[in-house]
Amino acid sequence: MGVQGWDPVGAADAMSSFSGLLAGFVFSAVVIVIGQRREEADALASARALKLMLPGFVGLAMASYLRAVMAGEGVCFRASTEEVFSGGVLCVEAVLVLVGITWLIPAYGRTEHDELKIFRWTIQIVAQFCSLQGFLSADNFERSLGAQNIWMAAAIWTFAALSAIGILYYWMHPLGSFSDDARVSITARASLLTVATFTIFGGAIVSTPESIWSGEVDAWPVFLIGQAIPTISAAVIIFSLGALPRAASEPDTPSVGASADGDH
Repeated sequence: MGVQGWDPVGAADAMSSFSGLLAGFVFSAVVIVIGQRREEADALASARALKLMLPGFVGLAMASYLRAVMAGEGVCFRASTEEVFSGGVLCVEAVLVLVGITWLIPAYGRTEHDELKIFRWTIQIVAQFCSLQGFLSADNFERSLGAQNIWMAAAIWTFAALSAIGILYYWMHPLGSFSDDARVSITARASLLTVATFTIFGGAIVSTPESIWSGEVDAWPVFLIGQAIPTISAAVIIFSLGALPRAASEPDTPSVGASADGDH
């Protein structure tokens, strides 16, 4: 248990089950969407939903795996490090899945009663929460290893504040002049790359010898991990918000029914 009283190993079983349950729901949704006849839904919007939901399923499954591995951990400091990586995966994929689900609204023509706006506001709140939780986890990670100083804490919360502002701004104004298809494809690939990187490094930490974690831990790798993981996660979340469908009444926005060629 870390110096702050938080036991990541004790919470690992519940978090693994939670991530696995979400992954199961997403997998079911993917199967249902694939099985729909083309005339029952807008094919372009459905394709965008699938592009986001499938990486979301993979990411949630990996988050469940990492938490399950953590449940058997016997070295507390190593468990705290694993938690940062698995938490980063869960935060990114939770937002990605919601963005994918939102594309099902225009796919099935459910845009008459401000459904998109409600979903978009919900995702804004979830994105802010997930980003904040990532930085809180990193802050606890640095303190639990006893390596945090005032400058490291200041860096964590400066980037947390910048991420919150970035999430709000790019939720209102999507990045660049990309088409919706481009935003969705880039977001899906960025998500898969993030999941692969975090899962590989998180899994590799399990195999490190206990002697590394039993003595005094150097501050610089703690700072690097604690700063990089939530910042990368927040950046992917920000770009994910740019992949959201937008109501035709919103500024700088094409109609949700626009084609790929006219979706600029």
